Amino acid sequence: MNPIIQSLFDRKSCRIFKDKEISQEERKLILEACMQAPSAGNQQMYTIIDVQDKKLQETLSKTCDNQPFINQAKMVLIFCADFQKWYDLFSYENCNPRKPGVGAMSLS
Repeated sequence: MNPIIQSLFDRKSCRIFKDKEISQEERKLILEACMQAPSAGNQQMYTIIDVQDKKLQETLSKTCDNQPFINQAKMVLIFCADFQKWYDLFSYENCNPRKPGVGAMSLS
């Protein structure tokens, strides 16, 4: 089987974490890997928030459906669709972009 497909089949969700800090070098590498994901025209219409504040992490664990593993993780990333990047890019090029609507990120 294709190794990429195999890695998708082998993927498991992790809910228990080692009590081991993530170095700044490892953190940087993880974030760089995130940015390697393909996007249409390499527009990368997302923003990644690296949550490093423990109090915010605790709040997230409660507000995100009471998922305590969020509070236990050594690294928490939030991925946000960022239509403003798309709009700013096209506005900069004087393309008169339409405002993104509800279906702009539709997966269908």
